[in-house]
Amino acid sequence: MILKFCASPLNPVMGVLTKTLKYSSFKYNLKTKNRRDTVKSIVLMVAMDIEIPDSYQKNQGKLIVSGFGPQNASQAMRKLLSQSRPDFIVFTGFCAFVDDNLKTGDIIVANGYKSEFGEEIISKPEPQILKKLEKKIYFTQGKFQSFSHFVEERKIVAPDITAVDMETFDWAREATFSKIPFITVKVCCDLIPPRENEVYPIFPRAKPFLNLVWQELVKLI
Repeated sequence: MILKFCASPLNPVMGVLTKTLKYSSFKYNLKTKNRRDTVKSIVLMVAMDIEIPDSYQKNQGKLIVSGFGPQNASQAMRKLLSQSRPDFIVFTGFCAFVDDNLKTGDIIVANGYKSEFGEEIISKPEPQILKKLEKKIYFTQGKFQSFSHFVEERKIVAPDITAVDMETFDWAREATFSKIPFITVKVCCDLIPPRENEVYPIFPRAKPFLNLVWQELVKLI
């Protein structure tokens, strides 16, 4: 089943939020032979159809396409959590990156989130999942910043940010408030230039790595 949500464009006049939320990963037994004994309800959430991993299968969990942008992301999460309480959520898709040492296709696991207005969520994924995942794929950990618009130059991005998108902060905020365990794993698509310039997302080149992320991650949850 694929659920899609779409809302009206976000009003950027939201005020400045400075509260920092701390999220401590919820622990559950990953050593059981059958992971479904402990994690029975998994949700995979992406923003766009193009971000659906080709390796996704319906029996692996519910797939939700939230629509891009902060308001769509928040609305999709609230609707999901009003109808059910999943055991675990995987947030994935593509992201832009600001670290010159990264390249298209590199994988980033989020360890913190920031909104364009300065609100922060400190989130560290379950260590056991990371330990097992690093045996399968190479990834970098970093903080994401989400904007209500496309970012075309680095000067508006906070200095401690590794990657930029439009959804992960709101996804993480709703999951944190509801105390739902989650992980965000995204694939680098395009580099945000130091100065204003036209950015061309390179989805086809990044998609194979997104398929790999889901293929390996779903085995570990």
